[in-house]
Amino acid sequence: MTPSTDALRLVLGVDGSDACDYALEIVQKLDLAKPQHFVLVNAVESLMPDGSFPPFRYEHPLANDQREREAAGMAKLNAALAKVVEKDIHAEELQSHGEPSGILMRIAKEENADLVVVGHNRRGALDDLMLGSVARNLLRGCPQHVLVARPPAKAEEDFVAILATDDSPESEKCVDALLRLAPKGLAKIYVLAVNEIDSGAASMLVRGLPHLQHKAEEWIAEGLQRDSEALCKRLRQGGLDAEALVVEGSDPADAICKASDATRASLIMVAARPHGFWDRIWHGSVSEAVFAHDSRSLLLLRP
Repeated sequence: MTPSTDALRLVLGVDGSDACDYALEIVQKLDLAKPQHFVLVNAVESLMPDGSFPPFRYEHPLANDQREREAAGMAKLNAALAKVVEKDIHAEELQSHGEPSGILMRIAKEENADLVVVGHNRRGALDDLMLGSVARNLLRGCPQHVLVARPPAKAEEDFVAILATDDSPESEKCVDALLRLAPKGLAKIYVLAVNEIDSGAASMLVRGLPHLQHKAEEWIAEGLQRDSEALCKRLRQGGLDAEALVVEGSDPADAICKASDATRASLIMVAARPHGFWDRIWHGSVSEAVFAHDSRSLLLLRP
């Protein structure tokens, strides 16, 4: 059966882990727009330190190890495919050789995917520093929306999400993207804006007019509330339950994590902004900081 041309196309990395199983589960819980087409991808990594795939003789021990990896990967793909097909969703499976994040990005481009999904079990900071992370590479380099699914420590109750935004045009475009994904499984979306302007910054804005400092702080807070309410209105018009939330904080990532704790959110959604090399060096990335310091699932929405 050929998938519908207007189907939501998802590329999902399959490695047979608990996190991968949860990735399938969270996609189903989100109840995204229908119809859907899944491309299940298993990456067979190289046994060589340089990442190459030499043409070993058939009887070579490493050739046998490679065949075992390929067979194990296909078994994992078949198991994942069975779970998807039983939900009456069109799906296909692909196995490719190479580094997983690069394979997922290549296939997502070839398949014109809307969303790339991976599971991620939290590792130590040293592991990420030395070995890197498929999820981190996707957050940095994948042009599609990216969902990093992290199994929760305990059973989730209401499926609540935080949507972290700012006053940029990219936030409005990311709301458009979220409406196209149409996650009807979310019980509530808190549209979060972080007020980074403290009293010192406000006084700089009205330099020479100290009597206006308090007014400046009020104007900024009211503007953020108004912008968040406008985004909520658009989400509600799309059938999603949304509520505006404005918090103060000099560190956006920290404020997002604390707001997620306060609202008992299971999913953090971040509206991405384009980042050049120097912008990342000097200012970092909010999504990467949230990924590093919070254990919840993360959905990065591209404008």
